[in-house]
Amino acid sequence: MPRLGSKRLDKLTVRDVREWLTKLAGTCQCCAQRKDAKRRPERQRCCAKGECCEQYPSGRVVQIARDTLRAAPSQAVVEEEIREALQRLSRGFGQSATDGPEESAEDS
Repeated sequence: MPRLGSKRLDKLTVRDVREWLTKLAGTCQCCAQRKDAKRRPERQRCCAKGECCEQYPSGRVVQIARDTLRAAPSQAVVEEEIREALQRLSRGFGQSATDGPEESAEDS
């Protein structure tokens, strides 16, 4: 996630998240994403000229960012479980007839 640095999600603390959300709420998104600076020089009108337009994220945008961050660890667990299940299935399909359970006389 932007602004969290290279810190792993499993190493984040409550304090890290609170600080990040506070910074997010108080950061002009035009400045942070360099929106105005990406415009052609003749079309620049605010932050690139040193006049911040103060496009702060709404409370809802901050809430969505928080919810996304909260969902990331559980999504990673789900993806890992799917990956492991697929590996188990692929190992099962790779067995030869002699690798499987032996047929008993009752099965015939």
